[in-house]
This record gives sequence, structure tokens and C-alpha cells, in this order.
Amino acid sequence: MPDLWLVALSAAAAAAAAVLGVIPVIVSGEVSPRLGWANALAAGLMLGAGYVLLQQGITLSPVGGIAGSVLGVTFVFASHRFTNLADVDLSRPQDLTSATVPQIVTRELLHSAAEGVAIGAGFLVDPRLGLLMAGTLGLHNVAEGAAISAALIERGWHPGKAALLSAGTMTSHVPAAVATAAWIGAGGRPWVLGFSAGAMFYLILVELMPESYRQRGPTGIAITASAAMSVVVLLHAILVG
Repeated sequence: MPDLWLVALSAAAAAAAAVLGVIPVIVSGEVSPRLGWANALAAGLMLGAGYVLLQQGITLSPVGGIAGSVLGVTFVFASHRFTNLADVDLSRPQDLTSATVPQIVTRELLHSAAEGVAIGAGFLVDPRLGLLMAGTLGLHNVAEGAAISAALIERGWHPGKAALLSAGTMTSHVPAAVATAAWIGAGGRPWVLGFSAGAMFYLILVELMPESYRQRGPTGIAITASAAMSVVVLLHAILVG
């Protein structure tokens, strides 16, 4: 079993990174165009991590790994439908209204739980992969925290309150990561590895990449994401084998 304290601290650090997203909003007064690059980088890192996790799951059990990935996609898709926010883009402040705030918080908590599973699943494979996952999701949370904070501040929220809410939506990282690392046995590992990969793939294709393309040009975004994915796969090969 992985060191649960290390799992919890890593997941908490990834969640807390969302607070940093308020800094560029305060400095520039809007979501900086650089966040397009941040989203592309996060997407590429997540894509590489998802590839590694799915590969690990399929190696343990092809059926479990593939079935788990389908469940991961289904989970995130269902969270969008459940909250009636499938088409909401957090980089567009006009999409955030007083009526949608509770729904957005619920959706982000569900997203955060799926990402927490990815952190826990990484630690099930190797602590180094778990730390890599936590770092990847932390970067993603900075960009997402900036988008949420910008929308809230534009609606009159205090920057500190907006930053805390952004980080608060990520808090389910910790229980999901710890529960995954503590309770998933050998038979469930391919399923949870596939689940975390599928959930990340859906978030990348439906949220991160489309938002990146709207913020910056497609060619640079595609190159950045591809390079980031390659770095993750290379780091896994060097550090984990």
C-alpha cells in the first residue's frame, strides 16, 4: 500500500494550486492569454499521464483497463449532464451566473474527485508516477482556478473569496486519492487505472483543448500539448521504467 500521508499531501498540494490562479487575474484584470498555453501544457501533461495509466491498466487486464476507461468517460459526461452545464465554458465570465454557481461547484467537485482517483491510481503503480500526476493536475488547477476566479471577480466577488472558492472546488482530490490508494486491491487496479485515464481524456478533449484553441492559435497549442505529452511519457520511461 502507498504511503497514505504522501498521497494526501500530494493531492492537497494539487488542490491548493488553484489559489495561484487568482494572481494573473488580479494583475491583468482578466484571464490572461497566456492561460491558453497553460491549458495546452496541462492538457498535454494529462494526456501523457492518461496514456501511461491506461497502458498500466491494460497490461494488468485488457478488459479491466478498457472497461474502466469507458466508465471514466461516462462518469465525467454524466457529471456534465447532471449539472446541466455541458456547454458552459469557465473562461467565459458570462457563463457564470448566480443561478449556475452551485451547479458549477458541484460539477467541479465531481471533476476533482475523478482527478483525485488519477492521483491515487498513480501511487498504486509507483510513488513517482503519483507525484507526477499530482504535479500535472496542480498545473491544470492553476489554469482552471484563474478561469473561475476571473468570472467571479467580474461579478463583484472579492479576489480572496474567489480564490478560496476555486481551491474549494478541488478539495475532493484528497478523499478520492486516499480512498483509491487505500482500498483498491489488485483485482480493481486495472479498472481504476482505466477509469482515471478515461476521465482525463474526456476532460482534455471536451474542456482543456477547446478552451486553449479559443484563447490562442491552434498550431501553437497543438505543438505545446504534443510536446508536453512526450515529456510525460519520456519521464515515465526514465523514472519508472
